Amino acid sequence: MYRNIKEKDPNFKFECTVDSNNRLENIAWSYASSIQAYEIFGDAVFFYATHRLTALDMPLEIWVGVNNYGVPCFFGCALLREENLRSFSWALKAPQTILTDQNMCLKEAIAMEMPATKHALSVWMIVVKFPSWFNAVLGEHYNEWNAEFFRLYNLESIEDFELGWRDMVNSFGLHTNRHIANLFALRMQWALPYLRSNFLAGMTTIVHSKQLMLSLKDF
Repeated sequence: MYRNIKEKDPNFKFECTVDSNNRLENIAWSYASSIQAYEIFGDAVFFYATHRLTALDMPLEIWVGVNNYGVPCFFGCALLREENLRSFSWALKAPQTILTDQNMCLKEAIAMEMPATKHALSVWMIVVKFPSWFNAVLGEHYNEWNAEFFRLYNLESIEDFELGWRDMVNSFGLHTNRHIANLFALRMQWALPYLRSNFLAGMTTIVHSKQLMLSLKDF
């Protein structure tokens, strides 16, 4: 199918690997318009690696970004036999900044294949987990805590963020909460005070992150 597409469009690109039994293992592809978009807007990329095609029982990886109007644009896709370090390393292409979900294999692959690329975490993919993480713990104080989290997230100063985070933990009695501890440990990858020196194409704002995630339903 990909060879047929390439015959009609020479600028269409695809790559694949085969295993020791000569069976298709991984395949990545991108259309001519997507390649052109990546050349212009590919400095900051969101790598979505949490969708799985049920029919093929294979993970579908999608590269997306935003253009100069803030509109999501598609860069490329990959189907991987397995979500492991080797597969991610093969699939990843290096931009200035890459945003992902929390995935240890993906984190290792980015560090290995893109040592000069800033790896940030998608705040939207963190925020959507908050109700399941904190509703029961915080009860009627959940909305108050949620508002404080976003206030801290948008601060300018790293010092103000860290002081504010400590006060938030004390105020809501979250000293032993593992999700809070994990978020703080990863703060340099998601909190804006630590990321403002990196080009992120607006993909760290909640509105744009949500818009980007909703656009993936069309791919």
